[in-house]
Amino acid sequence: MKTSFLIPAFLLIFLACKKHDAEPELPAETQVGANTFGCRFNGRAWIPEADEKPLNNCTDLRFEFEPYRDSGFFSFTATNCKQGGYVSINADIAGKTGIYPIGDLDSTYRSLILAGDKCTYESGEPDTYCQGSITFTRVDYRAGIVSGRFAFVIHKPGCDTLKVTDGRFDLKTN
Repeated sequence: MKTSFLIPAFLLIFLACKKHDAEPELPAETQVGANTFGCRFNGRAWIPEADEKPLNNCTDLRFEFEPYRDSGFFSFTATNCKQGGYVSINADIAGKTGIYPIGDLDSTYRSLILAGDKCTYESGEPDTYCQGSITFTRVDYRAGIVSGRFAFVIHKPGCDTLKVTDGRFDLKTN
């Protein structure tokens, strides 16, 4: 009788521990202005999370989209206030959908900043290698929606190489 009680108790404890350590799921790839963001850092899912303490003033997702006649400045910062770290991407996207390279700074302003526990990576810094792209799948000025996906590899001497894959965002201005 004791054995039959111990097996369900062990399973309950095991499942509770498994659930607690579960990796977050990436949000679905949408184009409706759902204010979502997610990616994988070296294979591990990463999503922004706000701080539960409002006095810490740590927000999970900031987004800026300034459309101009022939271009559009796009900027967002996703922060994980609980685990630490943030991703910031800035781009002059010429007001169109399409694929734009992220890498060494060129004539079109595009930059990437990653901050983690040990290192801060910034594309365009001397000795920093960054190669990848950001794809804008929806740029809707009237609705204030910008959606897309991204992937890149970035390395800085003295820091780990980061491979970011499955990046997706669906953002709407307030």
